[in-house]
Amino acid sequence: MSQVEDIGIQKEENKLKMSIAMFIVFLVTVFIMYIIGKIDVEKIGVEKIEVLLPYFIFIPIVVPFGGALFVDKILKKVNEKKEANRDSWSNNSNGSDKVKKIRNSKFKETQYRGLSKFTIILSMVISYLSIYFSAVLIFTENIVENNPKIKFFDVFIELFKNMFIYNEIREQLFIYFIFITVFYAIFIIESLWKKRKNKRS
Repeated sequence: MSQVEDIGIQKEENKLKMSIAMFIVFLVTVFIMYIIGKIDVEKIGVEKIEVLLPYFIFIPIVVPFGGALFVDKILKKVNEKKEANRDSWSNNSNGSDKVKKIRNSKFKETQYRGLSKFTIILSMVISYLSIYFSAVLIFTENIVENNPKIKFFDVFIELFKNMFIYNEIREQLFIYFIFITVFYAIFIIESLWKKRKNKRS
């Protein structure tokens, strides 16, 4: 198999592994947002909730984005080890030294280049979906608690389709969505600016 084919397979494997890992991150984010949404304001107090609210807004950004960075670095380290192990089997004509020592040293010295387009898009989608799913779960549970005869799954599907109909929920979701959009817009613009700056230098 050619080197180009190896790289192509490696990229596809990374996408699959990243997708699986980010699905776990998605579930964790939904769970955290669900717990936050279920906080009893009467027990904690309105003042404390107002103090914590800004931190809550950043959770659907920090968890998926931080998770993406963490998983991406792990996958790249695994790929480096695989590449190093593959090269260690290659010897020169005398069978004494490794042929690819120079290539390995260059590979190890390369700096972390940041997230791929696929990973950035994936983390953005998870940020949006985690908020939406957690909101649907919370309001579904509230409706079922007040109406025990209604099936949870039926209410969940109905709310999932029509969540933006409710004014209060729509306003809250839009606030979260705006924060996420602004954050990722700044991140993408900064990344593009750094790439252009590196090319010039």
